[in-house]
Amino acid sequence: LLGRRKLVSWLLSLGGLTVLAGLFLYWRDAGGFDGLGAFVGSHFGLALTIGALSAIAAFLIGLFGTRPNAGRLLELSAQAAAAGGPSPALGQEIAAVQARLKTLAQIAFALIVVAVLAMATARYW
Repeated sequence: LLGRRKLVSWLLSLGGLTVLAGLFLYWRDAGGFDGLGAFVGSHFGLALTIGALSAIAAFLIGLFGTRPNAGRLLELSAQAAAAGGPSPALGQEIAAVQARLKTLAQIAFALIVVAVLAMATARYW
């Protein structure tokens, strides 16, 4: 899925479209206030701002963290396959990249949960 189907690229494309749509909606909602400061100063605007910043941070983690590490993992896997199996050093590097990807995924997931909760409950703050 990572290599042949370019899963990371597809997910980043969908995430980028979602962030752009969210920024449009944010701009539209902020237009109903006397300015950006008044919007962010409201409970509703603050909740949407927290959600938006969390979603953008998750997207940037995917773009600048997950994508390069997934590419590196594919390269290392190809080297291991060409050599008939990973050498101890290559195995350690593969494990390190996998651990980095796991950490990035956990952080991005936490940010997405914050974004969803903040945006879903914004009108009740």
